[in-house]
Amino acid sequence: MWVECWVNPRMFRGFAIFPMKAARIHSFGDPEVILIDEIPPPQPKENQVLLKVAASSLNHIDLSIRAGEMKLLTQFKMPRTLGFDVAGEVMACGAGVTSFLPGDRVAGMTGLSSGGAAEFCCIRQSQVTRVPDAVSLLDAAAVPLAGATALQALRGFAHLRANQRVLINGAAGGVGSYAVQIAKIIGAHVTAVCRSEHFDHIRALGADHCIDYQNDSLTFAPEKYDVVFDAAAKLNVQQLNALVEHGGQFVTTRPGPNQLVESLIEFFRGAVHLHFILTKPRPGDFALLLRLIADGRLKPCIARSFPLVEAAAAHRFFETQSVAGKILLLA
Repeated sequence: MWVECWVNPRMFRGFAIFPMKAARIHSFGDPEVILIDEIPPPQPKENQVLLKVAASSLNHIDLSIRAGEMKLLTQFKMPRTLGFDVAGEVMACGAGVTSFLPGDRVAGMTGLSSGGAAEFCCIRQSQVTRVPDAVSLLDAAAVPLAGATALQALRGFAHLRANQRVLINGAAGGVGSYAVQIAKIIGAHVTAVCRSEHFDHIRALGADHCIDYQNDSLTFAPEKYDVVFDAAAKLNVQQLNALVEHGGQFVTTRPGPNQLVESLIEFFRGAVHLHFILTKPRPGDFALLLRLIADGRLKPCIARSFPLVEAAAAHRFFETQSVAGKILLLA
């Protein structure tokens, strides 16, 4: 059996670590390519902390990486441990770590290196923040990527202000559920687009008006909006023209080629201010979101939790069900 003891003044002396479980892929494909491997835990490098993971959460980028939709970034890094979001307890600190000590509860986002879907994870100190005592690690695991995406889209790109009208497409998803709440905290009037089965859930989060994307046409919207946040990355240029006020703000998460070209045309016409968001792992954003949760002003919406060993089932559920909120993997 694999055992290692670290002898480092910033780590636990004599702390023995046995093989850990990790949800990994060795090839691209459907959820069944996810294997639960037993591997040596990672050792923290300079400016990294080692976490005993409490939970990770699923995001659409996890599905894209697993399916091979991001091969240009990932094809040379196999096998690969999945998981962008992570929350847990600091077990050890690499050289140069000044912000955390063993025992600290933290949450953050790994970035393209992933690795959160495991029992232990190494992450840079600049990509995590402390979790307030009033917030559980499970709730914290549901925050980083989705919450930061919503925050950076509405506050950082769209500059949403009180009393503006915002439409959020994909409002019931992980990103959308945070966006609805953040927009209401800012003081905006929120119209949420989602399935009708999620209307009660979204209204409980603060949405002023709901639109069923399955039955209501967005191309002939009764009004236009100061800000449109396409958290689902599904709107086309015809819908964009119908929804955004001239000179308004349009933010999307994962633009397809056609959407990108069409939207750029509208941008150069001056019809909209166009933003394609690439979420950055900013500890200040994570800290703000966690403080809002601790204060009871923001709610992490957790649809379902799976044990880490059922990572494949979690991916399958995410792909095949209409999920309102986040899915956790419990380590």
